[in-house]
Amino acid sequence: DILIILNTKKAALNCFNDLKYKIDDANNEIYYLSTLKTPFERKRIISKIKDKNIKKRKIIISTQLVEAGVDISVSTVFREIAPLDAIIQSAGRANRYSENDKISEVYVFKIEELLLNTRKVYGSILINKTERVLNQYDEIEEINYLNLIEQYFNLIKEQSNNRKSE
Repeated sequence: DILIILNTKKAALNCFNDLKYKIDDANNEIYYLSTLKTPFERKRIISKIKDKNIKKRKIIISTQLVEAGVDISVSTVFREIAPLDAIIQSAGRANRYSENDKISEVYVFKIEELLLNTRKVYGSILINKTERVLNQYDEIEEINYLNLIEQYFNLIKEQSNNRKSE
């Protein structure tokens, strides 16, 4: 199963609409989650996603609402660039219950056309600090997440301290 997380409702809905016409329905189920759906609809969709009787591959297009409080597990996560703590929350949806023997992968991507909206949602400072930390690595093992978070928050603290002294 695949989870694609985008930073805005519009981007997620556009991705969902584009993919639903390009994905083979015989082998895949595609789902859309965002706050554009009512809580009742979201709960129904999440129940379908968690249904082990559905044998098709599940492709979930969502906003960041799945990062906390949504108990789903997928094989692969694609996460649009966001603050590092949000990316790590997203990674928590990959092989959440250790149901797969192999390590699940999380890919962080940046779409230039969406970057302005990403910066509006999260702010340029947090995105810049995240990129600064992530750009040091080609691949990151889960065991290194704590180190990443420490680097990230140290950069934020450093900037905050610099502003206080101005």
